[in-house]
Amino acid sequence: MKIGLTGTVEKRPYPSSSWIVLALPALIIFVGVNLLLWQSQLGRVILLLAKVAIHLIPPFIWLGGGAIVALWLLVLRRVW
Repeated sequence: MKIGLTGTVEKRPYPSSSWIVLALPALIIFVGVNLLLWQSQLGRVILLLAKVAIHLIPPFIWLGGGAIVALWLLVLRRVW
């Protein structure tokens, strides 16, 4: 008997139910962290330092890093 994900997915009542299960806790965590950062002075300092760091690093480094990440994700997708 072969066990796989396709059989399990076909038995679900709604195909997108897994997205709801994953998205709801992520949304709760995102809102909680957002409130924590915006309402505390330490959170505002961290956001200010992040903005300064973004402006200090040259754009070609951001583009190069983004390209490396995109290529790596492409390789992982092809291998997977």
